[in-house]
Amino acid sequence: MKRRANLFSNILGVNVKDYVLRWVVVMLFALAMPAAVNGQPWQGRVTLTGTVTNAAGEGLLAVVTATYVETKTGKAVRGSNGGEFNVRGIRAGTWELTINAPNYGVEKKVLEVYERSCDRAPAPCNEKIEVVVTSFADLLGQASTDSAARRYSAARESYQKVLLGLPPNHPSYVQLQQAVAMTYSAEGKNAEALDAFDSLLAIWDGGTPPPSPDTPTKIRVEAMISAGKAREYSRMHGYSEALGNRLSAEAVRAIVDLAVNTLLDRGQRNRAVRLLGVAIAGSPNSPLPYYYRGQARWDAEVEKEREDEDWSGAKADFTKFVALETRDTPQRRLAQDLLTKLQGVS
Repeated sequence: MKRRANLFSNILGVNVKDYVLRWVVVMLFALAMPAAVNGQPWQGRVTLTGTVTNAAGEGLLAVVTATYVETKTGKAVRGSNGGEFNVRGIRAGTWELTINAPNYGVEKKVLEVYERSCDRAPAPCNEKIEVVVTSFADLLGQASTDSAARRYSAARESYQKVLLGLPPNHPSYVQLQQAVAMTYSAEGKNAEALDAFDSLLAIWDGGTPPPSPDTPTKIRVEAMISAGKAREYSRMHGYSEALGNRLSAEAVRAIVDLAVNTLLDRGQRNRAVRLLGVAIAGSPNSPLPYYYRGQARWDAEVEKEREDEDWSGAKADFTKFVALETRDTPQRRLAQDLLTKLQGVS
């Protein structure tokens, strides 16, 4: 849990404010350009008005993107420095508003839009929209608190609000994606975690450099674990076999844990043997992968008919394990006992 807490809390550097402000100011002018085209299905005569403020009640410059839910099309407008905005020329129906202010988390609102505002007609009508946005710093602080308390869904919501407010080339974008993936993984939502991990890996495969050279390997290890737990075995092997030919002790431990406590517990011996082979190839001097692969091979032979037995694989693994493990451990004693039983057996 400590490793996750460190990951979740160590996001966004001190230069975020200047970086994001420059980016959003540029984007505000671009997005504020007229988006309407004659004949668009979302066009109409309705005007929505509203304000964007922070928790202190200060008006904020923001881009408001209005999307007509039925067609997924719409327009974006720039608000004023005091926080007021007007979305003109839209039709009645269901709309989603996305509010993006510099250095604040992105807020989304889905609302039903009517033909008239409430100052001109009785309900149902369009009331003035008031949006309060939360700063990046406050969102990340809350996410860290929620993660430490294992409120992963709440933490993820905060991370995603920050993530939506950053350009993909921001230095912290990948870290936030990673944090989102880890909240899914911590909740046991393995399918969602895999999608998030794949999004991360696609960013790096597309040419964006990772935060550190070993980050993709760490993400593949986490993805491998989630895939194994989700019984997505083909994906599990895909992640594991892309780890490379030099594995850290941490990666080896993760592979052994997945093989022993998930795959072997489910009777997936062949998959465990294949996975442990990745650990052996990437760290040939680590003892435990040999022991557990030998144990899996031993158990597989015990279940066979006697004429089909082939103990050579188990013997080779136990022999290598005993040579590497110099301590007097229970596993070493058991391996020696099994090797004694296999003397004279081919």
